Amino acid sequence: MKPYNPMANMKAYANLYGKPKKKRKSVSSAVKYKRWENESHVCHICHKRIPSLDAAELDHVRAHTKGGATMRWAHRSCNRIKHTKGLVAAQKEMNTYKPKKRKSKRKPRMKRTRQPESLFSPPNWKV
Repeated sequence: MKPYNPMANMKAYANLYGKPKKKRKSVSSAVKYKRWENESHVCHICHKRIPSLDAAELDHVRAHTKGGATMRWAHRSCNRIKHTKGLVAAQKEMNTYKPKKRKSKRKPRMKRTRQPESLFSPPNWKV
């Protein structure tokens, strides 16, 4: 008879029902207040000033369901519009999207220099 393996039951459970979901941690009001005092009061979605802590929420820059952990301040209304969309999609919907200027990866072309006239003139043929 095989010895009892508790991990076998866990693997069978995971195969049937999927991985157990981790419970979200809520941010306490003390932590919110401390961050509010130390950080700028600008919404990271619409880039406008947030007037008070009551009108603000801490928003995941990348959706929590997609593995995001970084949090920034946002207006409640902006956060509701963003919901699970990406940041760019929400900004386009609100008409506040400003694309980043990217540096081109192409190497600059070399300027052609004019060559001496003697190379372009026809040869002196003797007849």
